[in-house]
Amino acid sequence: MKSRLTPTPYASTYFIKVCARIASKVAQLTGLLIVSSSTVTAAIVNYQYTGNTYTEIFLLGEPYESTMRVTGTFTVASPLEGHSGEFTPLSWSFNDGVHTLTSAEHFLSNARMTTDSEGMPTSWGISVLDLNPPYDDRDILNTISTGSRSTGTGVDQARLLICIEFEGVCGFEPIGSGLSEDVPGSWEVSAIPIPAAVWLFGSGLIGLVGMARRKAA
Repeated sequence: MKSRLTPTPYASTYFIKVCARIASKVAQLTGLLIVSSSTVTAAIVNYQYTGNTYTEIFLLGEPYESTMRVTGTFTVASPLEGHSGEFTPLSWSFNDGVHTLTSAEHFLSNARMTTDSEGMPTSWGISVLDLNPPYDDRDILNTISTGSRSTGTGVDQARLLICIEFEGVCGFEPIGSGLSEDVPGSWEVSAIPIPAAVWLFGSGLIGLVGMARRKAA
């Protein structure tokens, strides 16, 4: 006849205590996450830009069109409330209608912004490029920039520059560009949502502790 192993009261009590401690830590963490999701000041924040369509096209073999525009996003650890000057994004991605440049593969050459007390941009200057020197003759450099002034005027521009080498020095000449002047685009600011897995883990662990307590009783 097979014998049944019965957990000792000590083992059950120890298990409950361990689970309770873990559940307490998870509750603290999820509580902090709840606060961070309800108050923008404690969350990772996403800034999303939508520019106006290009008003001027300089075309020489590159398909920029008047229906295209500069768009992009960047994230920061907290909202840029009342900010003025340079900032360092956690990540970024900008598109000019033809190409997409990202923080994973390309270079941020300028990031300046002035915001109001709620973190909404009032003026800015952001430039990104696919910097990958050294350049050889006929290599192409892509740049995307957006900018606005406190006066309400602004400019978005996408440019393709070709390297023309002369005596070992690379000089860049434009071969294509899209330009939107005078009227700046718009920004949307939002907190990044908390992954659902965090909630599932926390609620599952708390449920496990409840089951263990009922069995012990």
